[in-house]
Amino acid sequence: MIPVSGISFSATLDDEGYRYYATVLVNETGRYDLIQPGMVGERIPLQPINLTVRNETSSLEITPDRGELKFPKGNYSISY
Repeated sequence: MIPVSGISFSATLDDEGYRYYATVLVNETGRYDLIQPGMVGERIPLQPINLTVRNETSSLEITPDRGELKFPKGNYSISY
């Protein structure tokens, strides 16, 4: 299961079927959660590899805090 929300989402599964590569487009937001639901609905942070957050002009250096990405409100492409 790949939990995600955004205006657009695409994912590719690797050849072995163990990893996925995802890109999410979000508009007019200042936050994005990289979480998955646990057994009883708790929020479990994802540990993304090669996280990239880009706006219209540049790439942002952001590290998730317990699965939460915070950035200035705007339009972004988030890849991991």
